[in-house]
Amino acid sequence: MANNSTPTDASSKKIRKPYTITKSRESWTEEEHDKFLEALQLFDRDWKKIEDFVGSKTVIQVHL
Repeated sequence: MANNSTPTDASSKKIRKPYTITKSRESWTEEEHDKFLEALQLFDRDWKKIEDFVGSKTVIQVHL
């Protein structure tokens, strides 16, 4: 069978910008870390719910 792919197939992929850290990493307090661990058990890997539960960190910060 012949390969029916067209040259436009490769260009339809979304090009992602490289990740750059825009500010230095902030330390986590013991309380924030404890809340994170609790949220991880409650919400598995639902980073938005974990962010809301911790309250003082962003989705990016809880996911890294």
